[in-house]
Amino acid sequence: MVFSSPDERIPYTIQPLTSFVSNEYILKGWKRLVHPEGACCYVYQFSGRSRDPRFYTDANILDDLIKDRVMVCIREFDDFTGSRDIRLPFRANIVFNLGTDEGNPDDYICEYYIADHASRSIFWLDTVDANIFSVWWEVVGVTPATHIEHAVVSQCWYHCHLFPHSYSLTVEVVDELHDILSHSICDTITSSTSTVPYSVSDLKEMMLLLNNLRKNPSTGGGVSAYSRIMYIFARLRFLHFNGQPGARLDRDQSIHYKADRLQHRRPWWMRSLSPVLFSAPDLYYRNCQLCGWIVWSTKLRGQILLAR
Repeated sequence: MVFSSPDERIPYTIQPLTSFVSNEYILKGWKRLVHPEGACCYVYQFSGRSRDPRFYTDANILDDLIKDRVMVCIREFDDFTGSRDIRLPFRANIVFNLGTDEGNPDDYICEYYIADHASRSIFWLDTVDANIFSVWWEVVGVTPATHIEHAVVSQCWYHCHLFPHSYSLTVEVVDELHDILSHSICDTITSSTSTVPYSVSDLKEMMLLLNNLRKNPSTGGGVSAYSRIMYIFARLRFLHFNGQPGARLDRDQSIHYKADRLQHRRPWWMRSLSPVLFSAPDLYYRNCQLCGWIVWSTKLRGQILLAR
């Protein structure tokens, strides 16, 4: 949800002996959390049920109407799973996003998803089309569950980036990303057609960040930074068909056509003139393909890093 602050100066009086201590538990069952970037969210857990899921929302529950609506969503979700004996993973995260019904401003819509850190996935209690993932529209030909899994994993890491207090880093998972970055650095140095969209200097900066996280992995800012990088690489695995037949191993490689077939996809006039012009059109055609990759990867990198 999007909120706005008053556009006028409002008087505020500080009473004597007032000590400003952050009160995380603002309402019964609710805890206020602040993202390192400054965004505020809230988490709710039923009293005496520490093993049960936690409910997250960025809706402003300090507004009584919004709080009541969120509580309705929580109770209905709890009743639904309880009446059907649906057992969710240990301390799963359920995220609610409130929206208004354009046809009826007095009504509201509650979107949700469930995040499971153990399996690194998000899921629903309803049937959902895979095209809800933004990355789905970047490529075509996605069919196996092992491929779609990368999109699901990327969304789980993005959830951890948005709600870093929901996830606890360990040395083992930090080392996992360290291994990914080590390979990326080597691939970028030794291959002129690496699919890694970062320079060696950028990757080394990430490695320095990981070295600091390894010493103190429990910080909220560290979890957010770690999760954002993991999200990027999981998204890249989806885009490059990682683990699938014909996975893209070089940035100028097509995932849909073999190299010899790409040659036949050239316009007829280019194929006709190529021998006369000493294959110069072939060179330009290949350079255009490479430029297309550079533009696409630059756009991708910007989308990933600037997306919120």
